[in-house]
Amino acid sequence: MIVNNGFLIKNDRFSLTEPDEYILRGWLKERAELSATLDGAPFPLEVRPVTNNVDERYGGAETMAVFRIPADIERHRLLKVYVSRDGSKRLCFRITAKDLADKMGPIKIFVDDHTVSAKDGLFRLQGWAVAKEPVSVSVRLSDGSVPSGKVEMYQRIDVVDLFDECPVSDHSGFNIELRPVPTQDVIVTFKAGDKGLEKTYKTGSAAVKAERFSHLAKKGTEYFRYNGLKALTVKAYDKLFNPAMKPVIYADWIKKHLPTERQLQKQRADVFEKPPLFSIVVPLYKTPGEFLDALVDTV
Repeated sequence: MIVNNGFLIKNDRFSLTEPDEYILRGWLKERAELSATLDGAPFPLEVRPVTNNVDERYGGAETMAVFRIPADIERHRLLKVYVSRDGSKRLCFRITAKDLADKMGPIKIFVDDHTVSAKDGLFRLQGWAVAKEPVSVSVRLSDGSVPSGKVEMYQRIDVVDLFDECPVSDHSGFNIELRPVPTQDVIVTFKAGDKGLEKTYKTGSAAVKAERFSHLAKKGTEYFRYNGLKALTVKAYDKLFNPAMKPVIYADWIKKHLPTERQLQKQRADVFEKPPLFSIVVPLYKTPGEFLDALVDTV
């Protein structure tokens, strides 16, 4: 999520059903208008309101900005998105053509955590992978051998909610833990039907730290560009010294909060003498009909 000038973006992705459709989703302030350029030339976009209700936490209504990315995007350089509001026009988002090309394939991948700990003798890679078909994950080393460790898929309800254009597997999360730390690069293969994708990950702790530093430096530069030095200083302090701001590894969190199969069996076996009656009360205010229907269908 990037805090910026009038359009608070929470995620960006390509559609699973429309391969060239690139989506920015976030909260757009009232009276704000979006425009874009590709390599400095005007580039068309479509604004799709998700809801007309203003979320007081973010000061805007949830909105999608949709772009049709050309097949030859790698020949371009940079996509920029601007917000015009109250007579001013400001940059709110930018992404390189290379990054767009990397995101454009049929299998969508996001890495939450890439850690190499020489002290613990552990290589860990966690994230999610989705496609129109369920995705499988396998691991090998650069010499073709299979390392010792575990590769598991787990439930990611948050990812299911993210891709609303078509059903995706709820077990889209992946967790890879290898012990001891391999001396060669780790190659991860993602497969969905007849589609495949390979990604290579470094195993040297110094190389991983260098990649992480480069990533953080890039994020810090972007945050400074949008918000200034004071906001960047506060953000950096919170990240370094505020325990509440430390990143939570989803794979570890979900294991502590989902019931085990044994607990589920016990719950199913319990029989009440008097079956309880559950009443569900949901406060609504100008809720669009399609969202209300979706809520009722889940009960």
